[in-house]
Amino acid sequence: MNQDGYKDIIVQMTRIFEPPLTYWPMLHVYNCGAVLDSIPDQIVNKPEGASKNWGSRVTLIKDFDGDGDEELACYDSDTPFSSSQWGTIYFYKIENGIIDSLPFKTREGNVAERERLDQIKSVDINNDELADLIIYGAKVNSSGYMESRFVKIYLGNSNFDITTPNQEFWGYTTREIYMLESYVFLKDITNDGKTDLITDYNPPPDYYDGGAVRRGGYPVDTTVRYMLHTNNRAISTEIAEEIDANGDGINDLLIKMFGLGTHHTYLWLGSRTFNQLPVKKWLAQEYWEGRFSGNLGDVNKDGADDIFIGRSYDDWNYPEGWVHIFLGDTSVHVDTTTGIEDENKIPQGFELLTAYPNPFNPETVISYQLPVNSKVILGIYDILGREVGKLVDEEQEAGKHEVRFNGSGLASGVYIVRCSYRQSDGLEVINSLKIELIK
Repeated sequence: MNQDGYKDIIVQMTRIFEPPLTYWPMLHVYNCGAVLDSIPDQIVNKPEGASKNWGSRVTLIKDFDGDGDEELACYDSDTPFSSSQWGTIYFYKIENGIIDSLPFKTREGNVAERERLDQIKSVDINNDELADLIIYGAKVNSSGYMESRFVKIYLGNSNFDITTPNQEFWGYTTREIYMLESYVFLKDITNDGKTDLITDYNPPPDYYDGGAVRRGGYPVDTTVRYMLHTNNRAISTEIAEEIDANGDGINDLLIKMFGLGTHHTYLWLGSRTFNQLPVKKWLAQEYWEGRFSGNLGDVNKDGADDIFIGRSYDDWNYPEGWVHIFLGDTSVHVDTTTGIEDENKIPQGFELLTAYPNPFNPETVISYQLPVNSKVILGIYDILGREVGKLVDEEQEAGKHEVRFNGSGLASGVYIVRCSYRQSDGLEVINSLKIELIK
């Protein structure tokens, strides 16, 4: 965080006071370097109204608004001053390696719409050098039962505007919900210049395939590009965000496999000709082995990232755990050609191409492309989310479509185009675009 070339460590701590029994969560920040001590370089306390669960998940955001500073997102399962369990995300600025003591923005779950937030991730999905946000959550009923699940994408912008998602995915059946829970966006591992999407695959088309690499990019294309050959083992969502285990400059795929107490770890090398077979498997030999793993960085300075795999216990009666470090290997080579396969030149996923002209007065033409035959609903909404016009509500064939919108009866201002359709896997996809009417 302090831009000195070393990774830093953030640990969530909870101080317990009694009587009365009180929990006070905080973040301990350790700036790493040639020497690392046990004294934190900074302590960040929970903000007023946050619950004891504040900081249970933290996400580093590599500059969402383009001001040159990173941000930190802290998740709290409770809404401020409430125990409604709708989830809150607190955003903090990081300046000169120091996390601000107060959040500059919060994003809460929507009690009225029964939308609960439970996770946030960050990656540059559209390759504009701004970090983007992916917020995960669910819609629940009054009994707490999950009715549907969503993944919402917010593209980086100078105003840190996260009111309207640019793209949304919704799942309603058990299988669709399970699929969305497995969504992990990664820096390009197929060397085609696009962010990739890793998911579970259930049920697998082949006994041996337990995961999938989807085309990704933006708008996100969920078409399967490669299957992951896992010997019928399910993958988990604990995937190294970034690792180059052979030092070829291409991101690789390191996954902690799903397990009950014991977890194997698989590594696939990134390449334009991505091989569905892992190049290396670390098979757990002891109970609780492999519970955590990831990228340790280049420990021995040979140009390749190194991997840690650890063993830990939940039961205090067990002995202490351990961590093993496995060195990367620059002698392992794969195809490093950069490019896009010919089939990728044909648009595969949804494209909300443009609204032209924009700004407009009083008419604009909205263009979009469907990857599959689907029922399409395209509406215009004001900034408060109220529908002011419905332009499409019908079955349409795959391909490019255009629709004309006339805003003669509306006041000048910013409006949102929302276009929804169903993918072949059943997930509902909603894409949004801002348009401005100037009279």
